[in-house]
Formats: sequence, C-alpha cells, structure tokens
Amino acid sequence: MEEPLLVTCIRRLHKVQFLRLSTFCLIIVHIVN
Repeated sequence: MEEPLLVTCIRRLHKVQFLRLSTFCLIIVHIVN
C-alpha cells in the first residue's frame, strides 16, 4: 500500500526534529559536564 506523500513528509520531518533534539540534548549535557 502506497502511503500519502504528506504522511511520508511528516514522518521524515519528525525524524529530523528528533535527531536535532537529541543532538541538542547531547551538546547541553557535554557543556554541563
């Protein structure tokens, strides 16, 4: 089944946001330590 382009875009965006958030958290932890 082909999923809609919008759903794919949202999933990719969500993945990117998650990666950014985790990177940001890692940086903060690194600075704090």
